[in-house]
Amino acid sequence: MRLVYRGDTRPPSKVFNLGFTPRFSGGIKIQNGGQMIGGISTSKEISIAMDYAARYEGYVYALFSDDNAIDVVDELIRKNLRDALPNAYTQMEIACNAVRPNQIIMARPVVMDSSQKYINWTKSIERNPHFSRSGTSQELATADYLFNLTTAFKALDHNKSHK
Repeated sequence: MRLVYRGDTRPPSKVFNLGFTPRFSGGIKIQNGGQMIGGISTSKEISIAMDYAARYEGYVYALFSDDNAIDVVDELIRKNLRDALPNAYTQMEIACNAVRPNQIIMARPVVMDSSQKYINWTKSIERNPHFSRSGTSQELATADYLFNLTTAFKALDHNKSHK
């Protein structure tokens, strides 16, 4: 298990009760270009989840992946698919088979500023009443720290080349 983040448009009232389930059956597949299908996309990097959530007026979720989650970058290296790494590095994706409600720690909405350069937390943290403690106290402290920051996060630059 590891601490990961997900940007999603669905509110905590729904996600805390249902978790995240894949849209496609058949398990996780990592395509040669680095794209993942068949699982739940999460990221090792909170800024990536925040950017997605801010672009769609959504929420950032802190959660623990399951033990069978796949680090897409590690998988591409293992398969010697190095040409796909630049794309994979833009997501730092951890592919989860599914995320049960008790794996989700907390959520908080984000917004992009009018310049599209910075992302800010809005409202307060919503803690999941169904979360059952897993992971380390350091990981939980990290999630708490990041979700309580009052400074803006820099938005990702989607115009720069990843070649």
